[in-house]
Amino acid sequence: SDLVDVNDEFLKISSMLWQSIFDVVMDPTIDHIKKLLNNEIMDNCKYLCLVGGLSCSPYFQHQMKEEFGLNSDYGLKLVIPRRPILSVVEGAAYFGLIKNYIKARILRYTYGK
Repeated sequence: SDLVDVNDEFLKISSMLWQSIFDVVMDPTIDHIKKLLNNEIMDNCKYLCLVGGLSCSPYFQHQMKEEFGLNSDYGLKLVIPRRPILSVVEGAAYFGLIKNYIKARILRYTYGK
């Protein structure tokens, strides 16, 4: 089919198939964020920070901007580091290398459950 092609050592997957694979993960993520943002405690939320591996995807970033960006009903400013996965990797490295790196697991200010 046109969705998947194998030739020599390469696997070619159509963008439509890739998007449907991403949507399986993104749709529940978007629904969860909406649920959190619809809580009245989040009324003053102005930013959404995208970090981690999935946040490296231009498609993921686009969908998040469509759903939550400045021109959406939520009107949030999206914060996307230049290399989003490093935010997670750096935290994991510090956690593994520095004894008692995490001083407390409860933030002074928290949102959601």
